Amino acid sequence: MSNIVDLRLSCIHLLCFLDVVASVGSEGIDAVMTAMASVRTVRVLNVGGTAPPSQTIGASGATVVANYLRLNPRIVDLNLEANEIGPVGATAVAESLAFNTDLTSLNMSWNSIGPEGAVALARTLSMSSVLQTLHVVGNCMGIDGSRALRHSVREECKVFGLA
Repeated sequence: MSNIVDLRLSCIHLLCFLDVVASVGSEGIDAVMTAMASVRTVRVLNVGGTAPPSQTIGASGATVVANYLRLNPRIVDLNLEANEIGPVGATAVAESLAFNTDLTSLNMSWNSIGPEGAVALARTLSMSSVLQTLHVVGNCMGIDGSRALRHSVREECKVFGLA
């Protein structure tokens, strides 16, 4: 029996794609990210989706994801769509992305990040030379946030959601 458990635990270290149902809430994402703390092979992290506000990861869950991103700076595709992370969660994620040199796709749509979260993202994304796609639809970023993001990404980057 212990050989089967050992095999299961060793196989998780080969994981490249992690698709977490968005309705796990902040406690659920905390449990998943804690379990994944030693796994550095994940390249695609999908925590996006549509869930009632009471079941989204919120700012505290975004902070947990941000901590995982610091441990695994090789994520190429990050989807946090529709999780009500707000400016605090967006800032935590933005700060963690400063350690990532591989991110090509980021979906932060429908998170109410506001101008503050958009400016925090812009600061980090201005250092990225590989980002190809950015989704920021429905975030009430205002003129300042939209402008900051527009000027922070390379011309080749496709940006969705800027006014």
